Amino acid sequence: MGRRRVLLFLKSLDAYSFHQSNGVSRSTNPKVSRYLDDRRRVHKDAIEFCKSILQRKSIDWDATFRSNLLRPIQNVDLVVAVGGDGTLLQASHLLNDSIPLLGVNSDPTQPQEVQEYGDEFDATRSTGYLSAATVKNFEQILSNILEGQTAPSELSRMSIRVNSVPLSTYALNDILIADPCPASVSRFSFRIRKDGQSSSPLVNCRSSGLRVSTATGSSAAMLSAGGFPMPILSKDLQYMVREPISREATHLSLMHGTIKPEQSMDIDWYTKDGLIFIDGSHPVHPVQHGDTIQVSSHAPVLKIFLPNHLLPMLVLKMGSEFLRVQRILHQIRETEDETKTIAEVSRIKAILDDKGGFKSEVGAVRDFLLKLKQMAVSMKVLEATMIGKSVSSLQSHASKDIRQTARMLIRAWRLTVDDWIVVDDNFQEEGGESNKNPPIEKHQGRPPLVPRKFNIVSENPKKRSTPSASLATKSIVLEKKSVEEKLEATKRKMQEAYKEAHNAKRLRRTQVIEVRDVLRLGLATKQQHSNRLCNRRIRPCVGLVR
Repeated sequence: MGRRRVLLFLKSLDAYSFHQSNGVSRSTNPKVSRYLDDRRRVHKDAIEFCKSILQRKSIDWDATFRSNLLRPIQNVDLVVAVGGDGTLLQASHLLNDSIPLLGVNSDPTQPQEVQEYGDEFDATRSTGYLSAATVKNFEQILSNILEGQTAPSELSRMSIRVNSVPLSTYALNDILIADPCPASVSRFSFRIRKDGQSSSPLVNCRSSGLRVSTATGSSAAMLSAGGFPMPILSKDLQYMVREPISREATHLSLMHGTIKPEQSMDIDWYTKDGLIFIDGSHPVHPVQHGDTIQVSSHAPVLKIFLPNHLLPMLVLKMGSEFLRVQRILHQIRETEDETKTIAEVSRIKAILDDKGGFKSEVGAVRDFLLKLKQMAVSMKVLEATMIGKSVSSLQSHASKDIRQTARMLIRAWRLTVDDWIVVDDNFQEEGGESNKNPPIEKHQGRPPLVPRKFNIVSENPKKRSTPSASLATKSIVLEKKSVEEKLEATKRKMQEAYKEAHNAKRLRRTQVIEVRDVLRLGLATKQQHSNRLCNRRIRPCVGLVR
């Protein structure tokens, strides 16, 4: 793997500014002004702290305020949202299912402050419900993530379609469909469908709107409105009609329910205008009379590092064993991604090496170089594809743009190689003739070592004068085998645990059945004995009557 790329997604400092154009605070209470100024200072200090931590790591990183980024986030390995839940939600709207998200609560609520000012104003700060870190533990959590000691969870999101056209934003919390005026009545109908067939009756509504939430959002506005919290990893959706106008109890029972993963909800809008609020007040999508809205959980998941209080009980019970399995699976996924990268880079190399093909087309060559620049080209990819030779030959291209891009790529790849090299130039394979070589400096958690003079533009790695390439290849194979053996051992341990639990359950069940059988047998024997005595007493009477 190459150097990790991290993006800091920041809440704006202007969010805490409540001043008029002349700089005078809008609040007449000086305590409120000091409170807001302190919140701004704390948030700014948190941003600077996170930047200082990233500067000490061997990673590439960049920072941007959330108001400056509206396009989807790409070409990074991790997004760190510094702010509160609103910042995290906005970051989730720009992410697909491949880039994990870490939330840092930059301004947590201070209980003593709430108690002190509780009689004058609301002094609560950022909730940070989904934030796994604060400035107190950010460095440790980031190190665990970069070292692969923790893995992200996958949260279900909601897809929205208007007239069969999907919206580009997926809801992580909830959506609210309502009239633009909150005091106006909204008219709409809805039904639940499964595989295109209706699985519920049509419900006609007059109300102040319809709210649909994911499992993540079930503990937010949905819970405040009278809904119920759902397991954080559930793929179900929960819906509730807001303030329905209905006198029939049968209709009221249909105003709140769930939508299963294999189901969807179709909503027909019969109000002149309407708005779909996604995860709060923004983004907003307009709808009109006659529009059809479809919601379901058929959306890409969000990979996010959750705080401990939201982790599933399975993780808390199994602890390090479960996390170790997740780390191994994460390494396997990284290997698969690297294999795909090798295949794509090899394809580009074949095109660039084709003298009579795209080589003469400046635009095509530039596009391929830009694509290589966006890809995560690790040292293993450089070794396997030898793309360095093809790109190096372009440093003398007739086009200045191509020459500069090629040189930039070569410099970047040399930095990638240097980051992995930790041995002396004269390193020889163990067992060589000289013992004068300095000791090897091992970097904890890093892959096998290679010589310092690794040439990214050499024709064939097997023709190098030093035997360290075979050592690196051998170490990679051994590491892969070690990972596979650890995975198999973990599987066996889990299977044995499940089997032991199942046998214990069967034993308890067998014991209970045996006790019940004994009791039942005793009662049956006693009943049969009573019946025989009764028959003996009754028979003479019957004979006399006859």
